[in-house]
Amino acid sequence: MASVLQNYGRPIVMFNPADKKHRDIYSEFLQNRSWSKSPVRFHVTEDHDNVVSMVHEMLANYHTAKEFGKISTISA
Repeated sequence: MASVLQNYGRPIVMFNPADKKHRDIYSEFLQNRSWSKSPVRFHVTEDHDNVVSMVHEMLANYHTAKEFGKISTISA
C-alpha cells in the first residue's frame, strides 16, 4: 500500500543518462552531497542498492557506448 505522503513529494522518475537535466541533477548532488535541491527522486532499479551506484553505472555505460558509437544498445 502506497503512503499518502507519496502524493505530495517530488515526482519519482527513471534516471535517463541521455537527459541533460538528469545529469545536471546528479552533478549538483556530487557537488553538495545532498539531494535536497533535486526537483525529482530517481527510482532505484531492483539490480541496484542505491541511487548513486545506479546512476554512476548508467552514466559509465552511456558515455562508453557514446564514445564507441553504440548508443542505441543502452537500456535505461
